[in-house]
Amino acid sequence: MPDEGRQQQPDTARPSATRYSLTLDETARLFAEAGLPRNIRSLQRYCVAGRLDCIKEETVTGLTFFVDPDSVGRAITQLAQLHGITDEVRHGAVEPDMSHRVAPVIEPSPHIDQPRASAAERDTGAPENLERQTPPQSDMSRYVAQVESENAMLKEHVAFLKDQAQVKDTQIAALLERDKETNYLVRGLQQMLAPLLGRGGEPTPPTPLAHHEASEERMGEEGRGIAQG
Repeated sequence: MPDEGRQQQPDTARPSATRYSLTLDETARLFAEAGLPRNIRSLQRYCVAGRLDCIKEETVTGLTFFVDPDSVGRAITQLAQLHGITDEVRHGAVEPDMSHRVAPVIEPSPHIDQPRASAAERDTGAPENLERQTPPQSDMSRYVAQVESENAMLKEHVAFLKDQAQVKDTQIAALLERDKETNYLVRGLQQMLAPLLGRGGEPTPPTPLAHHEASEERMGEEGRGIAQG
């Protein structure tokens, strides 16, 4: 009776045990036969990324991936299209005949299997990440207000410098005008003082000697003549 009850009891622990019947080594062989060789590490990444439909279960050698053969065919077709392989090569890939394979019945560990995010969840998660990366509207408004304030301050500073330049230009023009007026005044004074200064640059005529000075000079000349005689 116990044996009959055990035989009639359905396999509820692993309802899809026969679905995930390929090991990673067998999956790698199928990829190689299709002209798309992949190593075990690449296949593990495909499993984690969801490109291959697989489960991870505890075996005597540790955690092991078991792959759905249908997902292997889909992945090979997609990769073949990406790599531009001809239709003959793509259709020449041997479909795995898994009818004679029996997957080992291993009780799954409840704490090992973790639900993988579906493609839809990954797609919906991308906009959320973009929204988190986008700065809030309040921060953007505050940044725009700060930039506008700095632009206004720069414009005021430029206007102030222009006003200062105009003031300095006016002061320089006034100084030039005063210098011109000073030159006119100096020239007028020179013209007024020219008669008093001996007509400007003309040589001054000799001043006539007084009477006693002329007598002394004549006596000196006569004395010099006697001495020479």
